[in-house]
Amino acid sequence: MEINKNQDSTWSKIWQFISGPFKYSSIRKTTIFLVLNVLISAIFILIFGKEALGTLLSVVLGFFLSKIAITFFDTIRMALEDKKKCNRDNDFLEKIYNENHYLHHLDENSSDKGFLYDECIPYQKNLNILIDDHPKAMMKLDPFIQNYYVDIFGAHKASYVENNITLKLMDYEKNKDGYSIMLSRSTYYNHLVTNRAIDYPIKNGLTLRGVFEFGPKLNELKTSKMSNHLGIIGFVELSDGRVIFPKRQSNSTTSKNLVTASIASRVILDNPNHKITSMNEIETMVKKTIDKRLGISMNDIPNNQYEIHFIGLGRDVYEGGKPHFFYYIKLKQLNSEDFLVAYKKHRKDKLEQGMDMDKMVYLCNMDTIELKKNYSIRMKCSIASKKTIKKIIKVKPEMSFLGALKHYQDYKKMNP
Repeated sequence: MEINKNQDSTWSKIWQFISGPFKYSSIRKTTIFLVLNVLISAIFILIFGKEALGTLLSVVLGFFLSKIAITFFDTIRMALEDKKKCNRDNDFLEKIYNENHYLHHLDENSSDKGFLYDECIPYQKNLNILIDDHPKAMMKLDPFIQNYYVDIFGAHKASYVENNITLKLMDYEKNKDGYSIMLSRSTYYNHLVTNRAIDYPIKNGLTLRGVFEFGPKLNELKTSKMSNHLGIIGFVELSDGRVIFPKRQSNSTTSKNLVTASIASRVILDNPNHKITSMNEIETMVKKTIDKRLGISMNDIPNNQYEIHFIGLGRDVYEGGKPHFFYYIKLKQLNSEDFLVAYKKHRKDKLEQGMDMDKMVYLCNMDTIELKKNYSIRMKCSIASKKTIKKIIKVKPEMSFLGALKHYQDYKKMNP
């Protein structure tokens, strides 16, 4: 099995190497570069005459070939970057975290390899959660991480990065009425030099996982040296039963070229100094995330035309225990066709503003998802935003997608 796994990985890298320069973004940049060279060449000949043509063609050809070489190099670098930052090999991680039962299967009767995930708060009906927020408490990086900050940050050279204040999950605990959640603040850059680069080789084989999260179980949130900003992962189901699955860009900060849940983002804070007092405020942030990522203006939808369900909390073992709130959102009036019309306009507007947007979206049936042995998933899809697709597609998801899917399945079992 190991040989097949390595072969799949090798062919994937070869395909990305070959296809990278022929993607729309690469072709567009190369075309602009070529047109500019032609214009400059024409001006050069008009000024200096035809005698300079031979020298000019050599220079232009050299520039053009250099551009192609750089494009190939960037394609390979982007394809390999995520693998260096976070190790997603279950066999490797199971040996490290061998005291806790982090291994889960979507179907206990299947032969899939499963995925590693720490379930913190399972789905429960009428769950009561209290928020204890400390907006003035800012995370301080460990001195070891501070010392190697520049080296670790270099792991993201091929990624789109933008710093923001983030919502850090300090701790959670069960009480007689439900759960209490303790929050503070961190930054996205702190995330990039902790959770997001936990397996990046810093120096002489040192990694953050080896120094801080070496097992046999994940550190508790209150003692963890990771940034642990709170993510929101949610499945948005349209009125015709299809669920939105975006696919990331090749230069995204995380999950390059992978399929994610409908929304998979940090909590968006309009005012980082504001003290959060309830889960209703988090729900408002969920709606803002749906608007930002998918172009669905939740404020324009009447309250009785959608449902938002909190379905649990979990930690991503692959990223050193990064926490996520999981949600299921049902839109009762918006169908697939109307969504795609709005999404295409939204995506075009955001790209013109230079924002990090998804490459495309699939609209699929959640009940058909199967986890395969190589961590890919098969699912039945009927439509996509950029091209005609087969009814059954096979794609690679980000690993937190699988934790969210487990909570969704638990929700559906209790709410058939």
